[in-house]
Amino acid sequence: MKIPKLLHLTWKTRVIPERYKLNLHSWESTHPDWKIQIWSDHDIRQLICSRYPDFLQIFDNYGEAIMKADAFRYFVLHHHGGVYSDLDIFARQNLCPLIQTSTCFLTMEPDSHLEKPKAIRRGLEFIACNALMGSTANHPFWTSVFKMLRRQADVPYVLDATGPFMLTGATLDCSANHRPDLIPPHAWSPTDAESADSSSCCADIAQRRGFNVLGKTRDSINLVYVEHQWHSNWHRDKPSLLSKAEAAVRKLKYAWRKSRYGDLDFSPIPPPVPIHTQAHHEPSRLPRLAIATPIKQGATHLGNYKKVIEAIEYPAELIELYFVVSDSDDGTQDLLQELQRDWKRRFRQVKIEEINFNFEAKLPRW
Repeated sequence: MKIPKLLHLTWKTRVIPERYKLNLHSWESTHPDWKIQIWSDHDIRQLICSRYPDFLQIFDNYGEAIMKADAFRYFVLHHHGGVYSDLDIFARQNLCPLIQTSTCFLTMEPDSHLEKPKAIRRGLEFIACNALMGSTANHPFWTSVFKMLRRQADVPYVLDATGPFMLTGATLDCSANHRPDLIPPHAWSPTDAESADSSSCCADIAQRRGFNVLGKTRDSINLVYVEHQWHSNWHRDKPSLLSKAEAAVRKLKYAWRKSRYGDLDFSPIPPPVPIHTQAHHEPSRLPRLAIATPIKQGATHLGNYKKVIEAIEYPAELIELYFVVSDSDDGTQDLLQELQRDWKRRFRQVKIEEINFNFEAKLPRW
């Protein structure tokens, strides 16, 4: 089954702003036999309400409009199939030759985006972008995305809740036979968010991880199918009033610490080493694995914790478990001692230590 010749675009209403009309005409001229459907905010909610009612509460609870727009594009591709595109994408030529062998594809952000602090902190090797993607209807990959959306439902940060970081996680989390194909940066985004030429080393990394990369060879300019203009993206987010306030508080805290403790030590921190540059060697024998867990008022969570520990795929005789219990009056210590007796013959070692700091939180922890 091939991806339907159906292009999905979204805007607040069904009337596209004048600044995006040229991009819309580029799709019409390069894809004359495709149907183009423009979805308004009202249309988007109607689709979720009628076809995915079990997700409606999460959808309505999203605090930002971009979260709803992000989530919608996954559901519309699952239900109708076709290709989704952001409005700031200009079509240079027909996509069919690139995606003719694919049943589901995502695009990859340029290598330079991996150097942004937000991406570095998450240790990403590549970023799956949701600005341009497509699939057949009911492709199983979207089931993994829906699972990840639910898992991230209470996360306030857009990128992790519904955007590219969430999508990258779903891409890595799904089974190998449901993985989407990936389009490298040079084929759909010849420049990055800063208007510098894109590089596609991330495609090599993805390929080594077992992903199928479409249009990877870069022999001529004709291999650029569309051009992402990056009008609105996470790399150049303008600071909100809240982020400005948080920055002001950090500056005040720094000034207070400096006045109290004198000059602070600003020893340079070495940059993180990308995973793909590290050498990995199969050990001659498996090492012992020690898992240390601090616990406070954790009685209600120990049942799930037990399931997680027992599900670890590692020789139990090599696993050592260490618990530090503090300031708990909910029976945590007694439950841990039951676990210790239960696990005594299963794991190499189980130790419990109690250290009380006499600290009581005034707010709920979770």
